[in-house]
Amino acid sequence: MGAKRDIDDDLLALAQMGDDEIDTSDIPETLDFSQAQRGRFYPLAQKGYDVRAIANWCVYRSRSKGRTPTSLWLNKLVYLICETAVREYRELLTPAKIEAWQYGPVFREIYFQTDTEVIAPFTKFNARMRVREIAQDHFDARDIALFDRVWERYGNMPAGRLTDITHQPGTPWHKVWYHGGRTNPGMEIDPLTILGCVDSQFDERN
Repeated sequence: MGAKRDIDDDLLALAQMGDDEIDTSDIPETLDFSQAQRGRFYPLAQKGYDVRAIANWCVYRSRSKGRTPTSLWLNKLVYLICETAVREYRELLTPAKIEAWQYGPVFREIYFQTDTEVIAPFTKFNARMRVREIAQDHFDARDIALFDRVWERYGNMPAGRLTDITHQPGTPWHKVWYHGGRTNPGMEIDPLTILGCVDSQFDERN
């Protein structure tokens, strides 16, 4: 039973890994491109932060203010941080995909490590060592300043208010959730969608 439990734990941890953490270098090359889709070029600087490390920053900050973060609130705040970086600096903070779910933008890496209440730091699975590690990154000073600024604006708002903000007509979530025409697998809110939203929509967030 012990061996099976270890395998089950490893499989669960692997399922929670981000796409950027999966090593595909040993996958055989395919010559069948009949189902391939054209890649999209994003005119953005790539920072490469682990989205779970950004979530941990938010968790630590909220606890320092005497708050207990919830999964819904945390997904909203991390999204607003990433969205702000795209809009203001043309920078993609994390390779993690943002998806439009019923209650707003969601990062699966955050969602699948939380229940209702966030009670522990987010971890990532080290496939080589088969251990979990706390997700952390070395954020540069400007990014920390951006985190602080988004926190000051949104950090004290309840999850319901953040949902109202991200669901406004014209926001990236609204455009993806109510999109028409071409299928959007995974309902992804990609950087081009964020860049394509009218700035005046965001000025109304008070």
